[in-house]
Amino acid sequence: MTLELLRQPGVTPLLLDGRTVTLARTLLRRHKECKKPNDGVHLASAILANVDGFHTFDRSDLLKISTTVNRSDGFPLKICLPTMSPPSPSRGAKSTDPSQASIFGDADEG
Repeated sequence: MTLELLRQPGVTPLLLDGRTVTLARTLLRRHKECKKPNDGVHLASAILANVDGFHTFDRSDLLKISTTVNRSDGFPLKICLPTMSPPSPSRGAKSTDPSQASIFGDADEG
């Protein structure tokens, strides 16, 4: 992972501590839609940080539990697909389909 990824607008690096790991494990056990450990960690981090929305490209699993899990402040966490504007032609993007987009920018190009 490059530091550029962590310096993007809207990205806040968080500490992976025992509280986060414990909540991630609980989420994995309670919600069959939360299938992968990474999903549990990301979801737990969002809950503990009280984010307004959790963006996922997963179209079949995590979206199903949107607003059924509460943030640590007691309000429901909205899980949704990110809204993305099409990349500019100068970036040379191959697709404007959000399911094909990469959060890594040009890092995935050869």
